[in-house]
Amino acid sequence: MKVDNHPLTVDDILEKVCKHFNVEQHHVFSKSRRRDYVQVRQVSMYLATKYTKMPAGRIGQLIGNRDHSTVIHSCNTIEKRLKIDKAFSAEISSIENSFKLKK
Repeated sequence: MKVDNHPLTVDDILEKVCKHFNVEQHHVFSKSRRRDYVQVRQVSMYLATKYTKMPAGRIGQLIGNRDHSTVIHSCNTIEKRLKIDKAFSAEISSIENSFKLKK
Protein backbone atom coordinates (compact mmCIF):
# COMPACT_ATOMS: atom_id res chain seq x y z
CA MET A 1 0.00 0.00 0.00
CA LYS A 2 1.21 3.49 -0.72
CA VAL A 3 0.37 6.75 1.00
CA ASP A 4 0.76 9.77 -1.28
CA ASN A 5 2.84 7.54 -3.59
CA HIS A 6 5.25 6.67 -0.75
CA PRO A 7 5.38 3.05 0.40
CA LEU A 8 3.99 2.57 3.89
CA THR A 9 6.85 2.11 6.38
CA VAL A 10 7.02 0.35 9.73
CA ASP A 11 7.50 3.80 11.30
CA ASP A 12 4.26 5.05 9.70
CA ILE A 13 2.42 1.99 10.99
CA LEU A 14 3.86 2.32 14.50
CA GLU A 15 2.97 6.00 14.61
CA LYS A 16 -0.67 5.38 13.62
CA VAL A 17 -1.14 2.37 15.92
CA CYS A 18 0.43 4.15 18.91
CA LYS A 19 -1.71 7.20 18.27
CA HIS A 20 -4.86 5.09 17.96
CA PHE A 21 -4.26 3.23 21.24
CA ASN A 22 -2.75 6.29 22.95
CA VAL A 23 0.54 4.56 23.79
CA GLU A 24 3.98 6.14 23.43
CA GLN A 25 6.34 4.41 21.00
CA HIS A 26 9.10 3.84 23.54
CA HIS A 27 6.70 1.52 25.44
CA VAL A 28 6.30 -0.62 22.31
CA PHE A 29 10.08 -1.04 22.09
CA SER A 30 10.40 -1.92 25.78
CA LYS A 31 10.50 -5.42 27.23
CA SER A 32 7.28 -4.68 29.11
CA ARG A 33 4.49 -7.25 28.92
CA ARG A 34 1.71 -4.89 29.94
CA ARG A 35 -1.36 -5.91 27.98
CA ASP A 36 -1.86 -2.52 26.29
CA TYR A 37 1.80 -2.38 25.16
CA VAL A 38 1.73 -5.96 23.92
CA GLN A 39 -1.46 -5.29 21.97
CA VAL A 40 0.05 -2.25 20.24
CA ARG A 41 3.21 -4.23 19.47
CA GLN A 42 1.21 -7.16 18.05
CA VAL A 43 -1.11 -4.95 15.98
CA SER A 44 1.93 -3.08 14.61
CA MET A 45 3.61 -6.34 13.64
CA TYR A 46 0.42 -7.67 12.04
CA LEU A 47 -0.10 -4.50 9.98
CA ALA A 48 3.59 -4.29 9.05
CA THR A 49 3.43 -7.86 7.76
CA LYS A 50 0.25 -7.05 5.84
CA TYR A 51 1.33 -3.74 4.29
CA THR A 52 5.10 -3.95 3.83
CA LYS A 53 7.05 -6.51 1.86
CA MET A 54 9.54 -7.00 4.67
CA PRO A 55 10.38 -10.41 6.10
CA ALA A 56 9.21 -11.19 9.64
CA GLY A 57 12.75 -11.04 11.00
CA ARG A 58 13.24 -7.47 9.78
CA ILE A 59 9.85 -6.35 11.12
CA GLY A 60 10.78 -7.88 14.48
CA GLN A 61 14.08 -5.99 14.50
CA LEU A 62 12.32 -2.70 13.78
CA ILE A 63 9.60 -3.25 16.39
CA GLY A 64 11.38 -3.69 19.68
CA ASN A 65 14.20 -5.89 18.39
CA ARG A 66 12.04 -9.01 18.50
CA ASP A 67 12.60 -12.41 16.89
CA HIS A 68 10.83 -13.43 13.67
CA SER A 69 8.87 -16.08 15.58
CA THR A 70 7.44 -13.31 17.79
CA VAL A 71 6.19 -11.55 14.66
CA ILE A 72 4.56 -14.74 13.37
CA HIS A 73 2.97 -15.39 16.79
CA SER A 74 1.68 -11.79 16.89
CA CYS A 75 0.10 -12.12 13.45
CA ASN A 76 -1.60 -15.39 14.40
CA THR A 77 -2.87 -13.89 17.66
CA ILE A 78 -4.32 -10.83 15.90
CA GLU A 79 -5.89 -12.92 13.11
CA LYS A 80 -7.63 -15.16 15.66
CA ARG A 81 -8.91 -12.15 17.58
CA LEU A 82 -10.17 -10.45 14.42
CA LYS A 83 -12.40 -13.47 13.72
CA ILE A 84 -14.14 -13.38 17.10
CA ASP A 85 -13.99 -9.75 18.29
CA LYS A 86 -16.08 -7.39 16.14
CA ALA A 87 -15.12 -4.27 18.12
CA PHE A 88 -11.42 -5.08 17.77
CA SER A 89 -11.92 -5.76 14.07
CA ALA A 90 -13.51 -2.31 13.70
CA GLU A 91 -10.53 -0.73 15.49
CA ILE A 92 -8.08 -2.39 13.11
CA SER A 93 -10.15 -1.21 10.13
CA SER A 94 -10.09 2.30 11.55
CA ILE A 95 -6.28 2.19 11.78
CA GLU A 96 -6.03 0.80 8.24
CA ASN A 97 -8.27 3.60 6.98
CA SER A 98 -6.00 6.17 8.68
CA PHE A 99 -3.16 4.91 6.41
CA LYS A 100 -5.19 5.96 3.38
CA LEU A 101 -5.74 9.48 4.63
CA LYS A 102 -3.25 12.21 3.95
CA LYS A 103 -0.66 12.68 6.65
